[in-house]
Amino acid sequence: MEPDTFLDSAIHSGNLSVVLFRNLPASPFAPHRSNASAQFAHPERAALVGNAFVLFLRIPFRTPRIARHSLVEIVPDKKSERMIKANYNHISLGFYSSWFRVLQKIHFRKISVITEAVFPEDQSVLLLQNHFSYYDGYWSMYLCNKIFRRRFHVMMLEEELAKRMFLTRCGVFSVRKNSRELIESLNYAAGLLQNPRNVVTIYPSGEIISHHVQNFTFQQGFSRLAGDKKNHTAVAFAVILVDHFSLARPEIRIYLESYTGERTAEAIEKAYHSFYQSCILKQTE
Repeated sequence: MEPDTFLDSAIHSGNLSVVLFRNLPASPFAPHRSNASAQFAHPERAALVGNAFVLFLRIPFRTPRIARHSLVEIVPDKKSERMIKANYNHISLGFYSSWFRVLQKIHFRKISVITEAVFPEDQSVLLLQNHFSYYDGYWSMYLCNKIFRRRFHVMMLEEELAKRMFLTRCGVFSVRKNSRELIESLNYAAGLLQNPRNVVTIYPSGEIISHHVQNFTFQQGFSRLAGDKKNHTAVAFAVILVDHFSLARPEIRIYLESYTGERTAEAIEKAYHSFYQSCILKQTE
């Protein structure tokens, strides 16, 4: 089969990981397997591979005919099925917290926590929070330090955490939606919640959305934590809203409530949306 034809069929067969060239004669210019660099006759076709990682072969001018007739082997993507766990480091956590305090003072006029909730010291806390900005992890940490007085943890999408591995030192762990790893991440979070000194933050929307969107669909899995009878866990709702009102710099308001209703996915989602709408109505100068 011609390499271009083989590559075309492989591109449409799913996610690829590695492209290797085989059956090249042993020579200093064309080793049997190379991890040097590769140049396809049609670069626009190579670009279609998408997320594929290509081990490519650069053939010197003496062997272009050999390269054209070489076979191509496609190795399917083999991602790790292991989640990324938090690796707490107090120095990193202190630096991260200090850095965001500086950003908070620069970009925001004021931050207020509006709540009458009391959280017993003998309970861990599962915090459900809206997710609309780059700062959301900091607001969760702020609540942990100022209100909960417990250790901060937050669940983040694996593809995002993999780009910012230093965040694992601040209590961040991964989740991969629609995979077997989801169960592992939920079990890990459940283990954290067995310790009353911990807070686990989950963004039930599963993605960043505008805080003007009040009714969003909750992702699956959170109710597994809230309803786990092994965990003596308090469930907290947090709604974070940003408004300028009549001033130049915006104000952050964090509305916090303790949930004491039925521990089912439907009941929690309905109660959160109701709380969210009540917070919107309170947003007056």
